[in-house]
Amino acid sequence: MARGIGIALLVLAAAAAGCSRLDLVNWRLGAIGDEQARTVLLDTLWAHGSTYRWVDHATLRAEVTWTEHSPLGDTATDRVWLLDPWAGKVRTERPAERQVALADGASVRVFVDGKETEDLTAKAQAVGDVRLARELLPMPFGLTAAGRKVAYVGLRLGPGEARVWQRLLVTYPGATDFGQDDRMVVEVRKDTHRVDNVLIQWPELPFVDRPMRVEMVEWWDLGGLALSRLWRFVPISESGKATGPAMYTVRVKRLAFDAQVAPETFSRP
Repeated sequence: MARGIGIALLVLAAAAAGCSRLDLVNWRLGAIGDEQARTVLLDTLWAHGSTYRWVDHATLRAEVTWTEHSPLGDTATDRVWLLDPWAGKVRTERPAERQVALADGASVRVFVDGKETEDLTAKAQAVGDVRLARELLPMPFGLTAAGRKVAYVGLRLGPGEARVWQRLLVTYPGATDFGQDDRMVVEVRKDTHRVDNVLIQWPELPFVDRPMRVEMVEWWDLGGLALSRLWRFVPISESGKATGPAMYTVRVKRLAFDAQVAPETFSRP
Protein backbone atom coordinates (compact mmCIF):
# COMPACT_ATOMS: atom_id res chain seq x y z
CA MET A 1 0.00 0.00 0.00
CA ALA A 2 2.80 2.42 0.91
CA ARG A 3 4.51 1.77 -2.43
CA GLY A 4 1.20 2.37 -4.24
CA ILE A 5 0.73 5.68 -2.43
CA GLY A 6 4.31 6.62 -3.26
CA ILE A 7 3.78 5.99 -6.98
CA ALA A 8 0.53 7.95 -6.92
CA LEU A 9 2.33 10.89 -5.32
CA LEU A 10 5.06 10.75 -7.94
CA VAL A 11 2.46 10.79 -10.71
CA LEU A 12 0.72 13.76 -9.11
CA ALA A 13 4.03 15.54 -8.70
CA ALA A 14 4.84 14.96 -12.37
CA ALA A 15 1.46 16.34 -13.39
CA ALA A 16 1.92 19.36 -11.15
CA ALA A 17 5.31 19.98 -12.72
CA GLY A 18 3.69 20.11 -16.13
CA CYS A 19 5.12 16.81 -17.39
CA SER A 20 3.47 15.42 -20.50
CA ARG A 21 2.04 11.93 -20.94
CA LEU A 22 5.12 11.08 -22.97
CA ASP A 23 7.36 12.21 -20.12
CA LEU A 24 5.36 10.01 -17.75
CA VAL A 25 5.57 6.93 -19.99
CA ASN A 26 9.29 7.44 -20.56
CA TRP A 27 9.81 7.80 -16.82
CA ARG A 28 7.99 4.51 -16.20
CA LEU A 29 9.98 2.74 -18.91
CA GLY A 30 13.20 4.12 -17.51
CA ALA A 31 12.23 2.88 -14.06
CA ILE A 32 12.19 -0.76 -15.25
CA GLY A 33 15.26 -2.12 -13.50
CA ASP A 34 15.53 -5.25 -15.65
CA GLU A 35 17.47 -4.04 -18.72
CA GLN A 36 16.46 -6.97 -20.92
CA ALA A 37 12.80 -6.56 -19.99
CA ARG A 38 13.02 -2.86 -20.85
CA THR A 39 14.62 -3.64 -24.23
CA VAL A 40 12.00 -6.26 -25.12
CA LEU A 41 9.17 -3.97 -24.09
CA LEU A 42 10.53 -1.03 -26.08
CA ASP A 43 10.89 -3.21 -29.19
CA THR A 44 7.34 -4.48 -28.67
CA LEU A 45 5.88 -1.00 -28.29
CA TRP A 46 7.53 0.09 -31.54
CA ALA A 47 6.29 -3.05 -33.33
CA HIS A 48 2.70 -2.14 -32.32
CA GLY A 49 3.01 1.54 -33.22
CA SER A 50 4.84 3.77 -30.77
CA THR A 51 4.42 5.50 -27.44
CA TYR A 52 4.31 8.79 -29.38
CA ARG A 53 1.00 7.80 -30.96
CA TRP A 54 -0.33 6.19 -27.76
CA VAL A 55 0.09 9.31 -25.63
CA ASP A 56 -1.96 11.36 -28.12
CA HIS A 57 -5.14 9.64 -26.90
CA ALA A 58 -7.13 10.16 -23.70
CA THR A 59 -9.58 7.24 -23.76
CA LEU A 60 -10.16 3.91 -25.50
CA ARG A 61 -13.70 2.57 -26.07
CA ALA A 62 -14.55 -0.95 -27.21
CA GLU A 63 -17.75 -2.77 -28.08
CA VAL A 64 -17.12 -6.48 -27.59
CA THR A 65 -18.92 -9.79 -27.73
CA TRP A 66 -18.02 -12.23 -24.97
CA THR A 67 -18.72 -15.87 -25.88
CA GLU A 68 -18.66 -18.77 -23.46
CA HIS A 69 -18.11 -22.11 -25.16
CA SER A 70 -19.57 -25.31 -23.71
CA PRO A 71 -20.58 -28.79 -24.95
CA LEU A 72 -24.22 -27.62 -24.86
CA GLY A 73 -23.51 -24.69 -27.17
CA ASP A 74 -22.17 -21.16 -27.12
CA THR A 75 -23.56 -18.27 -25.06
CA ALA A 76 -22.76 -14.78 -26.31
CA THR A 77 -23.30 -11.43 -24.59
CA ASP A 78 -22.42 -7.90 -25.72
CA ARG A 79 -20.43 -5.57 -23.50
CA VAL A 80 -19.01 -2.06 -23.71
CA TRP A 81 -15.72 -1.06 -22.14
CA LEU A 82 -14.39 2.49 -21.74
CA LEU A 83 -10.85 2.95 -20.47
CA ASP A 84 -9.03 6.08 -19.28
CA PRO A 85 -5.47 4.69 -19.09
CA TRP A 86 -3.98 7.85 -17.60
CA ALA A 87 -6.33 8.11 -14.61
CA GLY A 88 -6.65 4.33 -14.23
CA LYS A 89 -10.44 4.55 -14.60
CA VAL A 90 -12.72 2.05 -16.32
CA ARG A 91 -16.44 1.96 -17.13
CA THR A 92 -17.94 -1.36 -18.22
CA GLU A 93 -21.50 -1.98 -19.35
CA ARG A 94 -23.56 -5.15 -19.78
CA PRO A 95 -26.64 -3.82 -21.62
CA ALA A 96 -28.68 -7.04 -21.48
CA GLU A 97 -28.30 -7.15 -17.69
CA ARG A 98 -28.76 -3.36 -17.34
CA GLN A 99 -25.50 -3.35 -15.41
CA VAL A 100 -22.79 -0.69 -15.21
CA ALA A 101 -19.52 -0.98 -13.31
CA LEU A 102 -17.25 1.93 -12.42
CA ALA A 103 -13.62 1.46 -11.39
CA ASP A 104 -11.48 4.33 -10.15
CA GLY A 105 -8.24 2.47 -9.43
CA ALA A 106 -9.09 1.76 -5.81
CA SER A 107 -12.54 0.11 -5.92
CA VAL A 108 -15.24 -1.15 -8.27
CA ARG A 109 -18.87 -0.07 -7.87
CA VAL A 110 -21.67 -1.93 -9.62
CA PHE A 111 -25.07 -0.56 -10.59
CA VAL A 112 -28.15 -2.41 -11.85
CA ASP A 113 -30.95 -0.28 -13.28
CA GLY A 114 -29.07 2.76 -11.99
CA LYS A 115 -28.99 1.56 -8.37
CA GLU A 116 -25.82 0.45 -6.66
CA THR A 117 -25.73 -3.22 -5.71
CA GLU A 118 -23.61 -5.22 -3.29
CA ASP A 119 -24.46 -8.54 -4.95
CA LEU A 120 -21.24 -10.54 -4.67
CA THR A 121 -21.62 -12.37 -7.98
CA ALA A 122 -22.34 -9.18 -9.90
CA LYS A 123 -19.34 -7.48 -8.32
CA ALA A 124 -17.03 -10.42 -9.03
CA GLN A 125 -18.14 -10.45 -12.68
CA ALA A 126 -17.67 -6.69 -12.94
CA VAL A 127 -14.15 -6.90 -11.52
CA GLY A 128 -13.37 -9.53 -14.18
CA ASP A 129 -14.61 -7.17 -16.91
CA VAL A 130 -12.51 -4.34 -15.51
CA ARG A 131 -9.44 -6.57 -15.45
CA LEU A 132 -9.94 -7.52 -19.12
CA ALA A 133 -10.40 -3.90 -20.16
CA ARG A 134 -7.30 -2.76 -18.30
CA GLU A 135 -4.94 -5.59 -19.11
CA LEU A 136 -5.79 -6.90 -22.57
CA LEU A 137 -7.58 -4.12 -24.43
CA PRO A 138 -4.53 -1.76 -24.56
CA MET A 139 -1.93 -4.53 -24.92
CA PRO A 140 1.03 -3.94 -25.09
CA PHE A 141 0.74 -0.24 -24.19
CA GLY A 142 -1.00 -1.06 -20.90
CA LEU A 143 2.28 -2.52 -19.67
CA THR A 144 3.47 1.04 -19.15
CA ALA A 145 0.64 1.76 -16.69
CA ALA A 146 1.37 2.74 -13.09
CA GLY A 147 2.00 0.04 -10.51
CA ARG A 148 3.37 -2.63 -12.87
CA LYS A 149 6.70 -4.37 -12.53
CA VAL A 150 8.02 -6.00 -15.70
CA ALA A 151 10.76 -8.65 -15.67
CA TYR A 152 12.32 -10.77 -18.40
CA VAL A 153 11.90 -14.49 -17.67
CA GLY A 154 13.55 -16.13 -20.66
CA LEU A 155 12.51 -17.76 -23.91
CA ARG A 156 9.90 -20.31 -24.91
CA LEU A 157 10.65 -22.42 -27.96
CA GLY A 158 7.97 -23.67 -30.33
CA PRO A 159 7.95 -27.10 -32.03
CA GLY A 160 11.21 -27.62 -33.85
CA GLU A 161 12.31 -24.22 -32.55
CA ALA A 162 10.59 -22.69 -35.60
CA ARG A 163 9.09 -20.04 -33.36
CA VAL A 164 10.65 -18.38 -30.33
CA TRP A 165 8.89 -16.20 -27.77
CA GLN A 166 10.45 -13.75 -25.34
CA ARG A 167 8.57 -13.82 -22.05
CA LEU A 168 7.79 -10.87 -19.77
CA LEU A 169 6.49 -11.43 -16.25
CA VAL A 170 4.14 -8.69 -15.05
CA THR A 171 3.40 -8.22 -11.35
CA TYR A 172 1.69 -5.40 -9.42
CA PRO A 173 3.70 -4.39 -6.34
CA GLY A 174 2.71 -0.74 -6.72
CA ALA A 175 -0.99 -1.13 -7.56
CA THR A 176 -3.69 -0.82 -4.92
CA ASP A 177 -6.43 -2.55 -6.93
CA PHE A 178 -4.60 -5.80 -7.75
CA GLY A 179 -3.57 -8.60 -5.42
CA GLN A 180 0.10 -8.82 -4.55
CA ASP A 181 0.13 -12.40 -5.91
CA ASP A 182 -1.51 -11.45 -9.23
CA ARG A 183 0.65 -11.91 -12.28
CA MET A 184 0.62 -12.54 -16.00
CA VAL A 185 3.23 -13.60 -18.55
CA VAL A 186 3.29 -11.83 -21.90
CA GLU A 187 4.80 -13.85 -24.75
CA VAL A 188 6.33 -11.78 -27.58
CA ARG A 189 7.40 -13.34 -30.90
CA LYS A 190 11.14 -12.78 -31.14
CA ASP A 191 11.14 -12.32 -34.93
CA THR A 192 8.21 -9.87 -35.16
CA HIS A 193 8.24 -8.31 -31.65
CA ARG A 194 4.44 -8.76 -31.63
CA VAL A 195 2.44 -10.09 -28.67
CA ASP A 196 1.12 -13.60 -29.39
CA ASN A 197 -0.08 -14.88 -26.03
CA VAL A 198 -0.74 -13.75 -22.49
CA LEU A 199 -0.70 -16.36 -19.71
CA ILE A 200 -3.03 -15.45 -16.87
CA GLN A 201 -4.13 -16.84 -13.53
CA TRP A 202 -6.64 -14.33 -12.21
CA PRO A 203 -8.93 -14.73 -9.18
CA GLU A 204 -11.92 -12.93 -10.73
CA LEU A 205 -14.92 -14.56 -12.39
CA PRO A 206 -15.03 -16.41 -14.68
CA PHE A 207 -11.36 -17.38 -14.33
CA VAL A 208 -11.27 -18.18 -10.57
CA ASP A 209 -7.51 -18.81 -10.63
CA ARG A 210 -7.73 -21.31 -13.51
CA PRO A 211 -4.54 -20.98 -15.60
CA MET A 212 -5.34 -19.72 -19.12
CA ARG A 213 -3.46 -18.86 -22.25
CA VAL A 214 -4.99 -15.89 -24.02
CA GLU A 215 -4.23 -16.13 -27.73
CA MET A 216 -4.31 -12.59 -29.12
CA VAL A 217 -4.86 -12.51 -32.89
CA GLU A 218 -6.36 -10.43 -35.70
CA TRP A 219 -4.38 -7.30 -34.99
CA TRP A 220 -5.83 -4.21 -36.63
CA ASP A 221 -4.42 -0.78 -37.23
CA LEU A 222 -6.13 2.04 -35.36
CA GLY A 223 -4.50 5.38 -36.03
CA GLY A 224 -1.08 3.78 -36.45
CA LEU A 225 -1.42 1.55 -33.37
CA ALA A 226 -1.86 -2.23 -33.59
CA LEU A 227 -4.49 -3.65 -31.20
CA SER A 228 -5.89 -7.18 -31.07
CA ARG A 229 -9.57 -7.73 -31.89
CA LEU A 230 -9.84 -11.45 -31.11
CA TRP A 231 -8.84 -13.17 -27.88
CA ARG A 232 -9.16 -16.92 -27.24
CA PHE A 233 -8.98 -18.16 -23.65
CA VAL A 234 -7.54 -21.69 -23.61
CA PRO A 235 -7.17 -23.64 -20.32
CA ILE A 236 -3.62 -24.78 -19.66
CA SER A 237 -1.70 -26.91 -17.21
CA GLU A 238 0.92 -25.57 -14.83
CA SER A 239 3.50 -26.37 -17.53
CA GLY A 240 1.62 -24.23 -20.04
CA LYS A 241 0.19 -26.99 -22.24
CA ALA A 242 -3.42 -26.76 -23.39
CA THR A 243 -5.80 -29.02 -21.46
CA GLY A 244 -8.81 -28.47 -23.72
CA PRO A 245 -10.37 -26.22 -26.36
CA ALA A 246 -11.01 -22.52 -25.89
CA MET A 247 -13.44 -21.85 -23.04
CA TYR A 248 -14.12 -18.19 -23.88
CA THR A 249 -13.66 -15.84 -26.81
CA VAL A 250 -13.70 -12.05 -26.92
CA ARG A 251 -14.43 -10.43 -30.26
CA VAL A 252 -13.78 -6.69 -30.39
CA LYS A 253 -16.39 -5.40 -32.84
CA ARG A 254 -15.70 -1.68 -32.59
CA LEU A 255 -12.76 0.20 -31.18
CA ALA A 256 -12.28 3.96 -30.97
CA PHE A 257 -9.99 6.44 -29.31
CA ASP A 258 -11.10 9.64 -27.59
CA ALA A 259 -14.81 8.94 -27.28
CA GLN A 260 -16.92 11.83 -26.06
CA VAL A 261 -17.22 11.46 -22.29
CA ALA A 262 -19.16 13.53 -19.80
CA PRO A 263 -17.55 14.63 -16.51
CA GLU A 264 -19.60 12.01 -14.63
CA THR A 265 -18.91 9.11 -17.03
CA PHE A 266 -16.57 7.36 -14.61
CA SER A 267 -18.48 8.30 -11.44
CA ARG A 268 -22.19 7.76 -12.22
CA PRO A 269 -24.09 5.02 -14.05
